[in-house]
Amino acid sequence: MDAGGSLDDIRRMLEHTDITLGLCERATGRLAAFARVLTDRVFKGFIFDVIVDPACRGRGLGNRIMEAILGHPDLARVRHFELYCRPEMFPFYRRWGFTEDVGEILLMRRTAPPGRNSPKDE
Repeated sequence: MDAGGSLDDIRRMLEHTDITLGLCERATGRLAAFARVLTDRVFKGFIFDVIVDPACRGRGLGNRIMEAILGHPDLARVRHFELYCRPEMFPFYRRWGFTEDVGEILLMRRTAPPGRNSPKDE
């Protein structure tokens, strides 16, 4: 997740996310792990922001989040789950059946100035 986002940006993002998952520490209630999914519930599920608090890593929370996503009843019919991650995370996601072999598909990005998403705005 973009650490530069304002609290209002994060609230808006969460309002428009199909599925949001979080794991909290029992003793403190502090958020320890988080992920979100955007999906059409049939063809595609895009997994975003799988984040485990550095202080909580090594406890299997990433595995619990992935189990919750892939076992979620609203996602049972999804044919393709996709995500993007840094190369050092490839081994973790490969254990879940993800591969970087996606044929000729490439990631593309357009960065719009804040509040300006249409060429007509210029």
